[in-house]
Amino acid sequence: MREVTSHAAQNDEHRRALALARAGRHEEALARIREHLLRCPADAEALNDAGAVLYELGRFDEAVEHLRKAAERFDTPPALVLANLAEACLAAGRAAETLALLDRLQQAGQLPADLPNRTAAALLDAGDCTAAVEAILISLRARPDQPPPWGLFARGADEPRRRQRYQVLMELGDCYASVDQPDSARDCYLQAARLDPRRTGPHVGLGILALQDGDLPAAEAAFRAAADMDSRCAEAYGGLAMVLQQRQDFPAALDMYLRCLQLDADNLVALLGLFQTSCRMGTFAKVIHYLQVYLDRHPGDTSVLFCLATLYARDGRLADAEGALLDVLALEPDKLEAAELLAEVRADAAGAQLQQARQP
Repeated sequence: MREVTSHAAQNDEHRRALALARAGRHEEALARIREHLLRCPADAEALNDAGAVLYELGRFDEAVEHLRKAAERFDTPPALVLANLAEACLAAGRAAETLALLDRLQQAGQLPADLPNRTAAALLDAGDCTAAVEAILISLRARPDQPPPWGLFARGADEPRRRQRYQVLMELGDCYASVDQPDSARDCYLQAARLDPRRTGPHVGLGILALQDGDLPAAEAAFRAAADMDSRCAEAYGGLAMVLQQRQDFPAALDMYLRCLQLDADNLVALLGLFQTSCRMGTFAKVIHYLQVYLDRHPGDTSVLFCLATLYARDGRLADAEGALLDVLALEPDKLEAAELLAEVRADAAGAQLQQARQP
């Protein structure tokens, strides 16, 4: 903890209190500062110094109370007051309050290098995995060249801690993957697999990374490992379907997409993959069924509704196609591709009626 007071702003009582604090005589220092605060209760600098002394005495909740009051007295709290408050909250077991201060400290350029990871460790111990990931990401934004903080995940061998650390590693891996840092994402998934070898998630994550890298054999091996571990892992079958689709083995890809959707009818990636595969094969009945099942639960999804209209049109079900396209345009009146397809469908329907009328 550090003081932030300016010697010019201190009265004699306050100055003597700080001298005592620097000499390690914290109880005497606290008594002096409190005497000063009785006369000047709104002195933000004295409130901060009282919080710093209370912190040194191990009275963390009281330190938080004084430091929070100090921060409130400033129009723009100095970064060192916020840093003191963040440290006191962490020491008081209030890591979520520390997390709320990290962004402000980073914006002020005063974020202590190890504070985010220490905050993440405390949040992990409290079982708040989502907040722990947020703290780790703040740390990585502040120092992007640092490796993932593996030390956080080595602690604690009991089952609840292992589950928590597994969850954080998976979320962190997904975050790395989403910002195009595949090496760090891969490391997270591998660490998660070591932490809990029975879970399919790390293998699915590794398979997706390999697929994005164009390494189809590695992707297939990872997805098959997940499917072998859990025959009800929808993501494993969806991943295998994408591998097979890229190899242009469309019948096998179709089967895998269907297995995925049998386990997870809301898997939008598998639905769109099934749509693409069906278009290549010219077989529409199965994909139409799964699109209808999905739309029963998500009637406002115009992307899937447009796919369904496209398949109706290709399958010669022009009235159904027209109805689906009208639904799309009711939800998205400016969707040009839907308007163009509707015009084509109506032209085809008119042509079919004309041809039928000419027949004897």
